[in-house]
Amino acid sequence: MELKDEWHALVKRFQHLEQTLEREIEKLGQDEEKFFVGSEVDIRALLDDIKKHYKNR
Repeated sequence: MELKDEWHALVKRFQHLEQTLEREIEKLGQDEEKFFVGSEVDIRALLDDIKKHYKNR
């Protein structure tokens, strides 16, 4: 019975670690989304708009 209890304790620890890792991965993904600017096309369009603005000054 002791071995079975140890096994269940290990499974519980691994499940906890897995959940923690999944939460951290999700947080990382959210952080990346916060800093994501856009596609290359979007960035180029934004730069073109900025250049036009400064040319007209």
